[in-house]
Amino acid sequence: MEKENDLTYDQEIGERLKMIMEYLGLHVEGFAKLLEISSNHTYSILRGRRKFTQDRAKILSDKISSISQSEIFDLNSKIKSNIGDSEWMQGFRENYKNNREFFVESWEERKLSTLIRNKLLYKNYFMNRRTVAEVRKACMDLGEVHISEKITKRLLYLVKIGLIFSEKVPIVLKGGGKGDRLINVYWQEEKF
Repeated sequence: MEKENDLTYDQEIGERLKMIMEYLGLHVEGFAKLLEISSNHTYSILRGRRKFTQDRAKILSDKISSISQSEIFDLNSKIKSNIGDSEWMQGFRENYKNNREFFVESWEERKLSTLIRNKLLYKNYFMNRRTVAEVRKACMDLGEVHISEKITKRLLYLVKIGLIFSEKVPIVLKGGGKGDRLINVYWQEEKF
C-alpha cells in the first residue's frame, strides 16, 4: 500500500512540475536544462516514475526565487502563474534564445507576450473588459502591429495560465445594438 501511495504522490508532483514547466514557458528539454538533468530523467519525473528529489527542488527554487522548495512539494499550496517572469528566467531565455526546442513560444510570440504582459496586463489595462480589436489597437498605439489571430492566441494562453479571464459575449454593433455573433472579452480581476 505504501508503494501505491508513493506512486500517486510522485504522479501528483509530476503534474505539479508540468504546471511549473508550463508557467515557465518551457518544453521538457528546457526544463531538463534548468534542472541540470537529462531529458529522459525529466520525462520520468513528470510521469511520476521517478522521485523529484530535494536536490532538484533546491536547484529549481534557487533559480526561480518566487517559488520555495516547500511550495514545490506542498500539493495544497498554489503556484504563482507569473514565475516565468523572474530575472533568472529572463537571462535563461536570453542565453538560449536560439535553442527553440527549449521554449514553448517562438521568439516572435514571446515578443508579443512580453508586450501584452508588460505594457498592458501589468499596467492594469485589463481591469476593464477588452476585445481582441481593442488589444490590437493598444498594441498599435505602442508601435507594434500584430494580426488578430496572434493576439487571440497569446490572450488565450494568458487565460490558460490564469493571469486573465475570458468569456464569450454578443458583439456590439457600430450602431450600439448587439449582434448574433459571439466574441471573447478578456479581463483581469486584480491589479498588479
